[in-house]
Amino acid sequence: MNAADKHDDWLALGDDWRAQATGTVDVEALRDEVRRRGRRLRWAILHELAGFAIAMGLCVWVLVTDRAGIPVTVVIGLLVILVGFQGWSLWIRRRQVSDSGLDAKAMVDLEIARARTSLRYWRVSIWLSVAMWLMLYAAAMLGIGMVGTPADAISADKWAGILVGAGSVGIGFGIWAWWLGRRTSARLLRLRGLRDELSDR
Repeated sequence: MNAADKHDDWLALGDDWRAQATGTVDVEALRDEVRRRGRRLRWAILHELAGFAIAMGLCVWVLVTDRAGIPVTVVIGLLVILVGFQGWSLWIRRRQVSDSGLDAKAMVDLEIARARTSLRYWRVSIWLSVAMWLMLYAAAMLGIGMVGTPADAISADKWAGILVGAGSVGIGFGIWAWWLGRRTSARLLRLRGLRDELSDR
């Protein structure tokens, strides 16, 4: 087992620190872990921005071509939500990308902040997904998009397909976010333990 594997889990890292006879902290192992998670965060942000650009492009395509038959009000609402959420997600992580020049306690504090932000991000994502599905449901119940010529009107069957599709994706996303949130919560507890340990030294 190499050093990276040995210190992959924060609990194992804490055990290693406590087992050291000299009482010193393996700062380099901690720094490697923080940098690795920083790289993951930067990649996650890049992928998120790419997904945001694709989603925006699809919304604009729907507005311009109107081939999907989705009401303009629904698409505009989705655009507003996408822009607002993306701006918020970048704002809450603006100080968590850089991890250079930090001592051991500052690195643990940074990881605690990252974990808290991750929990907030996924909680907001879940509730936003629920809100968007409810908005689609309300639009279907109000009959939005069911007027006009038969060629461009949204039928009840199409609305049912939209709701089932969006609901299925939302449920899958919610389960995954719940699992990730449990892991992050457990990691946050370990990080707080490490911070308390560093404060006592």
